[in-house]
Order: sequence, then C-alpha cells, then structure tokens
Amino acid sequence: MCEFKVFGRDGGKRLTDEIVRSSLEDGRLVLYNILGSREVLEDSIVGDLNVSLERIDLLQLPGLGKLMKFLETYSKELESREYDDGLEGAWEELKGIWDERLRELRKLSGEK
Repeated sequence: MCEFKVFGRDGGKRLTDEIVRSSLEDGRLVLYNILGSREVLEDSIVGDLNVSLERIDLLQLPGLGKLMKFLETYSKELESREYDDGLEGAWEELKGIWDERLRELRKLSGEK
C-alpha cells in the first residue's frame, strides 16, 4: 500500500504522514491515515499528488473552504435538479470574499 506524506503550501511544512485516503466533506479536506484516523484541514485542497514520491502538496488559501463548500452544494443541486435560494446567498458571500482577495493582491502588486 502507498502512504503519503502531506506538505503545506509551496512544499512547506510537513503536516502529516501515512495518508491513504482523502475526501472533501462540507468544504473541508479530510485526510485518513493508515490506522483510519481522520485529520480535517480548513481552506485546503490537494494541489499536487506524486505517487512516485509518496507526497501530497496542498494549496491553502483563506476562503478556499467556502469556495469548495459552494462547489459541493452546486454539484449536488445540479445532479438532483433542485434549486435552493441559499445557493445565491452563498455565491454573494463568495464574491465578497474573493473581491477582497483581489483588492489585497492589487495593493501588494503596487496597482491602484
């Protein structure tokens, strides 16, 4: 069996190891180790999975969890062909979060 070591953003700090499974639950990345224990990570998704190195590098950004939760909900509603007005509220919240991230990036880059 192949167990993975998991590293933070940009190959940073080693977060955990002996991971054999991952899933997305309620917008959170859930990692399962060889013993079946779960580790729940907020605002994280798998950015790179390398089997030959037995390594997972995560992409971690503030607000990513809410985006993933929105996509999960949208996907379920699309599949069931149901519509919930709450999805629009979640979309508006996401737009606000990511508009703010873009403004921060603009400032960091020196743009006005």
